[in-house]
This record gives sequence, C-alpha cells and structure tokens, in this order.
Amino acid sequence: MTKIIGLEPIIAKDTRILVLGSFPSAISLGKQEYYANPRNIFWKIIGDTHGKGNILNYEKRVALLQKHKISLWDIYRACEREGSLDTGIKNGEWNNFESLRKNAPHLKRICFNGMKAGQAAFLFERLGYEVEVLPSTSPANAAMPYATKLDLWKDALTR
Repeated sequence: MTKIIGLEPIIAKDTRILVLGSFPSAISLGKQEYYANPRNIFWKIIGDTHGKGNILNYEKRVALLQKHKISLWDIYRACEREGSLDTGIKNGEWNNFESLRKNAPHLKRICFNGMKAGQAAFLFERLGYEVEVLPSTSPANAAMPYATKLDLWKDALTR
C-alpha cells in the first residue's frame, strides 16, 4: 500500500473549537476539501447549527467556521488506506498537535468527529483541553437519526 498524505489544517489564531476527524476520504483528498463527500453530513450540520442551511460553496463553508471560531484538522497526517473507511487506516502518522498552543492560543475544546478520531481524546485531555467525541458525520454511520446527531453537534459547537 502507498502512503497517502492528508489535508493541511484550517486553523486561525482566534480558534476556540477544533473539530478533528480521522483522515480525509478519497473524495476529500481529490478535491482538497474537508468533508467533500456529498453524502457526509458535516457541512449540513454546520449550516443548520448556525442558521445558514446547506452551503454549497467551500470558501463560504470555511468562512462560516472561521466566523464562529471553529477550525478543522485530522488526527492523522498520513496513513496507508484502501478506500475511505476509518477501519482501513493502517500505519497512521499523527499530526503535530504540539503546534496548537502556538497557532491557536485561545483553543478550549476539541470535538472529535467519530470514534476513530476520538481514540486520541486522552492526549488532548492530558493537555488540558475540553474534549467531546461526537457521532461521525460519515455516510458509514447512518444508523443514528440526523436530528439526534444535529442536537449533539449543535450543543458541542455552540456552548
């Protein structure tokens, strides 16, 4: 298997909340956009949380996050994986999270998008951050109703 490299973080100095996924899907890597799979409900949740509905333009999506002091990154900088499922991730290399203190000094809460990313919660708790593992927005996690996911995400992103 060939090692694949993830996306650069979207982090601003005034960030208060960081959403960490595991690793971008093949679609996201191809487009170089976080959560680019149209079946992933991440951007719908962000739009519904902040009263903007379904925003289709990626630059506007990122601007909405930044307006609400939310940043995006992934647990893994690189990995080997066939397909896009988290269960396929092998030989993952973690991102350099030590850079957060310098690059996001106002960061308070880390929200993990799904259980795979949430496996790193202990690291951030030790560093003094609030942590919350949220239900995955991936189409592979379709068992939980959208309204339930929205309530959990909205609570984590707006308090």
